[in-house]
Amino acid sequence: MSTRAPWRANSMFADILNDMYERADLERSIRAVLFCVSVMLGTFAATRRVESISEGRHESTDPNAAYPLMVDFIVGGIRAVMEQ
Repeated sequence: MSTRAPWRANSMFADILNDMYERADLERSIRAVLFCVSVMLGTFAATRRVESISEGRHESTDPNAAYPLMVDFIVGGIRAVMEQ
């Protein structure tokens, strides 16, 4: 049985994660990719949640504010999932 992701979309990313972490398994790699995509979609979707939660003090349409925080969050999350 192959240890590679059995689907095409984002499978290369899951395979790379699986190869990078010694204790990783394919399920963790696939879930890390899905969590990553979910965070990116939620960050850049035009939901106006940031404005609502911050009572207008911050804007969800400001990628310069969101991007660096999102990357730190994703990197930390991937490490946490993959190093367990």
